Amino acid sequence: MIKQGISDQKKEEMKLALLRNICLMQSLGEALDELKSTPFYRQKVKNLCNQLEQELSIYLNTFSTLFFDNDENLMLNISKGIDVVTGALATFHPAEYLVIEEAIKQLHQQWTEQLKKEEDVNKN
Repeated sequence: MIKQGISDQKKEEMKLALLRNICLMQSLGEALDELKSTPFYRQKVKNLCNQLEQELSIYLNTFSTLFFDNDENLMLNISKGIDVVTGALATFHPAEYLVIEEAIKQLHQQWTEQLKKEEDVNKN
C-alpha cells in the first residue's frame, strides 16, 4: 500500500500523523458520548458522527496495522497513552487545558533525558 521509495523520515512523519489522528478521533468520540444526554445531540449530528467514525476507523485501522502490527508492546503502550490522554481531555475542566502544554513540555524533556541515558549506557 505504501510506496517502496518513501524515506524513513517520511514514514516516521506518517506514523506521527496517524497517532495524532487516532488520539483526536478518540477524543472526539469521548466528547460526543458526553453530548448524547443533551439536547444538542440531534439525529443529523448523531448520523454524521457515526458515519465519520466508521470511515475513519477503517482508514486508521489499515494504517495502524501497516505501521505498528509488528510490535505488540508498542501498540499496547500507544493505546494506553491515547486512553489516558483522551480520558483527561474528556474529563478536564476547560480551565485545566491551560496546563497541558507545560505538562507535555516537561514529559518531553524527561523522555529526551531518558533516551540520552539509554544511549550512553548502550555505548559503554
